[in-house]
Amino acid sequence: LAKSLTIDRGKTLTVPENMRFTMPEGVSLTNEGTIYDNGIVIREGSIINNGTILCKVTKQFTNLVADNGSDYITQGINYSTTLTATNGRLLPLRIAASVGGKALEAGSGAYSYDSATGRLTIDRSGITGAITISAADAVAINEVGVTIALPQGERPLATEARGH
Repeated sequence: LAKSLTIDRGKTLTVPENMRFTMPEGVSLTNEGTIYDNGIVIREGSIINNGTILCKVTKQFTNLVADNGSDYITQGINYSTTLTATNGRLLPLRIAASVGGKALEAGSGAYSYDSATGRLTIDRSGITGAITISAADAVAINEVGVTIALPQGERPLATEARGH
């Protein structure tokens, strides 16, 4: 294998979904074109990016919609979206986010989620690969006998549920 590889301007490298692309130790890849990262890129060697790296964004939701409908985010830019519950439901208290197949820790600076507003932001420093955002089914507010568990010490935002 050559020690130095180049993706020329106007050329594209696509890493397929559920596939791993490994840049071996001691090998460098210079990107002058575009890389579509749909899978997992393992950087044992170096990737010098003078072009564009587009990371796939996968949303796994039920009864939620995101206002950012982009399928890709440019690596090096913050990803932000606002989630909205549908069908008369409340936003989930927590979501899960992963980048390049590795789970991100909420509140660690890697990403933040506000369950009151639905605002989700993944910091650009953490966007190094394909993103997956998932959330459990939003809680129905029009069902009788639903118990909403709050984390220890947290108080409800409102004492009554109101439909829109």
